[in-house]
Amino acid sequence: MRQRRAAYLKANYQFNSTPTIFVHGWTGGQKSEVKMVQAAESSHIATHKMTIRVRTNGTLKIHGHLTKHMKNPIVEVIFNNNRAGEIQDAMWLKTIMRRLKTTYHIKNYNAVGHSMGAYAWTYYNLLVGNNKAYPTLQKAVLIAGPYDGIINNHKLNQPTTPPLSRLWDDGPNLMQSAANGKPSIIRPEFKKTVATPK
Repeated sequence: MRQRRAAYLKANYQFNSTPTIFVHGWTGGQKSEVKMVQAAESSHIATHKMTIRVRTNGTLKIHGHLTKHMKNPIVEVIFNNNRAGEIQDAMWLKTIMRRLKTTYHIKNYNAVGHSMGAYAWTYYNLLVGNNKAYPTLQKAVLIAGPYDGIINNHKLNQPTTPPLSRLWDDGPNLMQSAANGKPSIIRPEFKKTVATPK
């Protein structure tokens, strides 16, 4: 059984030292990521090696370490201010990624972002592009990013002041997809994050 599992993993997964960095969504935290991390670890395809907590003042508290000999390390990012919004999260990601490059010599990375975390990764990559001062993105999994509107459900955890409050103005069933795949309502934040095909 163990040999069969090892053969399956070898045939179906790549193992290298490139970290996969998880970013949670609006009002999320470590609990938001625990199931995904546990699933990867229990499948023996990755191991949680580092947690980076971003304090509200933007300073980093890092637990764990990364080396070039690790196989598929996972890094969890936790924002203490988990309601700052995707633009601020992207700025904090710049600080994190610069630290990973300079202190841990990380050249490449994979990104996983859920909800506002998906949005934050998109903004981060728009900010840094191919700047060699930062690690290079290899693969990204962006789950449920609110790229063209967030439904106003009048929840208590929604932002109440601009500019974030203006993003929470969508209503159910307002958005439709056109034949070319574009949304029927194109919001400024969508234009910023998605390249328009020529």
